[in-house]
Amino acid sequence: MSRPSKLLDLLNPFRSINRKLDTVMATQTEIAAAIRESSAQTRKAIDEVLKKIAMLEEAVRDNPPSQDIIDAVADLKVASQAADDIVPDPPPMP
Repeated sequence: MSRPSKLLDLLNPFRSINRKLDTVMATQTEIAAAIRESSAQTRKAIDEVLKKIAMLEEAVRDNPPSQDIIDAVADLKVASQAADDIVPDPPPMP
C-alpha cells in the first residue's frame, strides 16, 4: 500500500465523524429554530390574553363588577402569569 493510500485510510474514520458532527449540528439548529418559533407563539398568545384582560378591566371600570367577574379576572391573571412563567424573560439589556 502506498503512503498516500495509508493516509487516506487513516482519514476515513475522521470523515465519518465529521459527517456525523454535521448532522448533529444541523439537528441542533433545527431544534433551536423550533424552540424560538414555539417561544414566539407563546408570547403572542400571552399578549393576546393580556389584551383581553385589559379590555375586560376597561369594560367593568365604569360599572361596578360582580364578585363573579372580579374572581374570573383574577383567575385569568393567575393563569396568564403561569403561562408567562413557562418561558423565562430574557435578561435586560445593559
